[in-house]
Amino acid sequence: CQIIVVWALAAQLHEDSLRQAALGEASCLPLGMCILLIALGCHPAIPFLCAHNRDESRNRPSGDDRLEPETQIVCGRDSQAGGMVLGLQSATGDFAALTNCRTHVKQDKDVLTSRGRLVERLVAEGPSGIEDFFRSRTFDGFHVVFGNVYDAAPKLQYLWNAPADCVADGEPAQWHSGSSDLPVGRVFVVSNENPACVSGPSAAATGAVGSADDTWPKCRWLERRAAEFLKALPEDPKVDDIQVGISLIMDAYDVPGLEPPARLPFWFRSEEEVLLHTGPFAPWRPSFKSFGTVSQRVMISDGCTQELNYFHRSTNIGWETATPEHPTRCGEWERIRVPWARRADAG
Repeated sequence: CQIIVVWALAAQLHEDSLRQAALGEASCLPLGMCILLIALGCHPAIPFLCAHNRDESRNRPSGDDRLEPETQIVCGRDSQAGGMVLGLQSATGDFAALTNCRTHVKQDKDVLTSRGRLVERLVAEGPSGIEDFFRSRTFDGFHVVFGNVYDAAPKLQYLWNAPADCVADGEPAQWHSGSSDLPVGRVFVVSNENPACVSGPSAAATGAVGSADDTWPKCRWLERRAAEFLKALPEDPKVDDIQVGISLIMDAYDVPGLEPPARLPFWFRSEEEVLLHTGPFAPWRPSFKSFGTVSQRVMISDGCTQELNYFHRSTNIGWETATPEHPTRCGEWERIRVPWARRADAG
């Protein structure tokens, strides 16, 4: 028993030392979590649906979501690094959304390009030339979905970049990347899993996220719930009803029976990491005040009216003075309507 206790203590000290090393310059490191849901062709009336929860340090500054007059991009721009986690070029329909890959392996910050700039490039100029843009820059690990959504049958691509951080101590991490077309007729969900670690180089060749067992439990739960919701919709659903239903699913936390992944990241203490896996939403908690879901977005493309509805809200109101009696608050949902016709006008 004493040997087991000593081994467990050594393992904890090793984990703590890695966390301390990784967070030694925490103010410079992006700790975003996020979870992204995409449904292509999952309902005849909804060619494209996207839901995105941004999990972030609560004190990280970010602008309100809006249609930027100078760029014609609909986004909530990150005030710290200048990019965005999700955006839509309203004139063309080019779209991109990002989640981070959570790993203790980090690139040299002196040569690092913010991952939000990758989203900005995809939205502003479309996917043409994106491989050269990606290969000529250095990024920390990410998952990104992108493509044009002004269509009755849109096609999107999925790209990831991540290090194999499960290598033995002392071995340099090898970085891998992969890409694939997003499936049509099936809900796709990704959070911050590491495909390079769970699937190795084979994933780099196929673009796979890994097997179902590799996917985080909260992502499998979200995929099932969203698929059930979309399947139960009437033939001609109202956009407002879709938004309410999807947002309620994205708001879920402390889901009964939902277990954390077997291999937890260790940016935070293990008990805090577990709190990030109780559902797609990470609320403010007295035991974990500094990090959580700070904003939400739901995008619904209406195939009948040929209009894209961009819903957004802050979920981080009052974080500066939050207490157990008065935790952070969610703002009201706001909507930006963008007609597909803008694409033809732009041409």
